[in-house]
Amino acid sequence: TTAERLTGLRLGSAAVRTWAGGRIHAGFRELASAGQEAAMELRVGDVERFVHWLRCSSADLERDLVGAVGEQAAHIQATALVGLAAYDRAADPRPAGPAPSMAVSWQRRTWGAEDAVLVLIGASSGLGVGRLAAGSMAGLIPGGAAVLAALLIGLGVATAAVALRRRVLLRGQARAWVAEVLADARARTEWRVAAMLTGVEAAAAAAVRRAAWRGHLGSQGTDCRAAASN
Repeated sequence: TTAERLTGLRLGSAAVRTWAGGRIHAGFRELASAGQEAAMELRVGDVERFVHWLRCSSADLERDLVGAVGEQAAHIQATALVGLAAYDRAADPRPAGPAPSMAVSWQRRTWGAEDAVLVLIGASSGLGVGRLAAGSMAGLIPGGAAVLAALLIGLGVATAAVALRRRVLLRGQARAWVAEVLADARARTEWRVAAMLTGVEAAAAAAVRRAAWRGHLGSQGTDCRAAASN
């Protein structure tokens, strides 16, 4: 009956929404974990490859999830309409079109006042370490060589400190960017899934009601003809 078809349609749609919600949550949680791990090991030379990998991975996951939900939606639509009309592949649920997007882009951090201060601190600390090391070797090397050694050690320590600081900032930026990109992709996926299921449910319910109305009109016509013949 019409009521049974509509009830089955609503229950099926609710089940697909729950299933899709679980798949979306698990898929993006796994990708977020992988992205955060990659961000923790990121180096300056790997930024382009990292950005490309995350964008492609999130796009592939979105496509797979929306496609899987489309298959489930086609199943509940076919079940609701069985016996009412011939199967038409063109009527299968289609993923929703372009969805809202934050268009998250990678913003490379530039040098600023904080970096200049860090260089000065690193240089002074490095020179202090260099002088200490050179002083301990004063009896083994000439005075001029000791000064040169102090400068070289100081330069090395300062360079290492600045590089470490830049790497920490880069990885922190990468982790924040991963969270933004995946939040955007997840919101877009949920939007597309909800739009597709809502459209399928509405279209299938309308088709069921139209079929019931045509059947009602047909039965009325038959009754009228029977009464006229009597």
